[in-house]
Parts: sequence; structure tokens; C-alpha cells
Amino acid sequence: MGRIVDFHYHATPPEYVAEMKKHGIEGNAGIKFKSFDPVKNLKVMDKLGIDKANLSNSLPGVYVNDDKTAAGIARIYNRYLKECKDAYPDRYGALASVPYPAKNESAAEVEYALDELGFDGICVMTSADGHYFGEKGHDDFFREMNKRNAVVFVHPEDTRFEKGVHLSVGPFFERVLETTRCAYNLLINGYMERYPNIRYIFSHGGGGVPVMARRIVNESFRSEGKQPNPDAFEARLNLLRRNFFDTAQRGSSIMNGLKSFCGAEQIVFGSDYPYALSFEVSMGIKELKSTENFNDSERIQIMAGQNVMEKTWVQEEV
Repeated sequence: MGRIVDFHYHATPPEYVAEMKKHGIEGNAGIKFKSFDPVKNLKVMDKLGIDKANLSNSLPGVYVNDDKTAAGIARIYNRYLKECKDAYPDRYGALASVPYPAKNESAAEVEYALDELGFDGICVMTSADGHYFGEKGHDDFFREMNKRNAVVFVHPEDTRFEKGVHLSVGPFFERVLETTRCAYNLLINGYMERYPNIRYIFSHGGGGVPVMARRIVNESFRSEGKQPNPDAFEARLNLLRRNFFDTAQRGSSIMNGLKSFCGAEQIVFGSDYPYALSFEVSMGIKELKSTENFNDSERIQIMAGQNVMEKTWVQEEV
């Protein structure tokens, strides 16, 4: 059935874990950081049938206390991923952490990770330090990503009250909405239109984006005090459709809806390992291989991530 390239595979380097502990952070949402060993992990990948994992961070990301501290943690994290990628170039890719919302530091880390380290893309949390990815005022950061045709993997952070307390209902209900809010920000603040060469991968099937896309577009015009004509509405809807969405949100109905929204060519494989357990990942791969939602050529394309990693890819004019 072809290669399986995973775009949603988390790694927590020992150095990163140690640094976060200095700031009183030992995990996320009550879950301790999962230890990562690149050699042992290859055995896990072999058992699951994953040929290559594009390693990335998970929440809470790297932003701690201030811009300088966050930049230092991001650099520690990315240098570790560079070691994994260099040691096993056929098995590991790397999506760099950036210290968003630190403006200058985030732009600098994009340049360092993509130009010097040769990473495959970057990973951002939907929010950090009370700032959502896609808010106004970060054009220099987006300009650097756009200039490099960057792959940007968007992963949800937990919604918090003002004092940083997690919602009592539990974060898992909110994470799909975090991704949705982030996509809305990127659309309404013009980043998707101004910087069309950025290839966003929205995790967990894009959260609520496929279901709420038309409402999102309608609200974007309403908030601007505009009444769109059909062509303008469709053009803005296509700004959402042409992004990429991973499969780390299992279910035949979800995959069917996702395909209906954006087409199979915009779907990439993502497991969410190790926060998705091994048996869940295996079941997800089995479902993807057997589902009638996709034909064989579509399955091969999804599992290999052929479209998102096309280096010469530039989005069409809208």
C-alpha cells in the first residue's frame, strides 16, 4: 500500500523535559511528558508500520516566562531533533518549535531551522502566553515562512482561564475549537491571502473547520462590515479548503466529511503518537487502508504525504 509518513508524531527530548521542569512544567493537562528515545522509537514505528515520522512538539510548546527564555528552549528542542534527523534521515523528519508570540525570535528560529538545519517545516501551538497564532502584528514572521514555502503544523494548546487554570470540563473538548479559532484568525487577519506559499497542516482533521467553514467565511465578512458576492465568498472559502488536514481524528464519517470539504489531495496521515496509544494508531492505519472513502491511489497519496511535501509547491492565485 506504499509508505506511511506521519505528520503528527510527538517527541519530548530529555533536555527539553529537564528545561521545562526548571519552570515547574512536567507535562500537559495532567499527563506527564512522554519520554523519547530515537533508537527505541524506531522499533515502535516498525511495529506500527510507520516508515517516517516528522517529529514535532506538543503542548505546552516552548513559550515560558519571556521571549528570551522561550527562544532558548526552542533552540534546545530543535538541536535535539536535528540529531535525530541526521542519525536516521530516512526515518525522521523534523518540524521545528518556534517561540511564538516572540516576534523577532520566531522569525529568527524559522530562518535557522529551515535554512541552517534543513528542517521539513515548523510546528506552532494555536496559542501561547495568551496570544493566538494568526493574531495581527506578526507579518515579519509570516513573511519569513512564506519566503521559504514553509510547512506549518498547527497543534492545539489548551483553552485557559485568565489565571491559567484549565477548563474544568477537560481540555479535549476544547482542542478541536482551538484549532478552529486559529484557522479563523489566519483567515480573517489576511495571513492566508497575503502569504499563499505557506502550507498549513491543521491537526486532528482541522478541528471544526470542515464543519464550520461556511459559517467561518460568513462571519469573516460580517466582522468586516461587508456583504460578499458569491464569487468573493467562494474565493475566501477556498482559502480554507486549500490547507492540509491530518487524519488524527479517526472515524469513517469524519474522513468522508473531510474529503467532501477539501478533497483527498489535502489530507495527510497523522497518528498523534504517543498521546494516541499504539493500538489506537494501529486501528487508525487499518481503517485508512480499508475504508471505502478513498480509492487506492488516494490512500497511497494520503499515507505518503505526497502533496504537502512537494518542495516546488506554490498555491494558486485566488
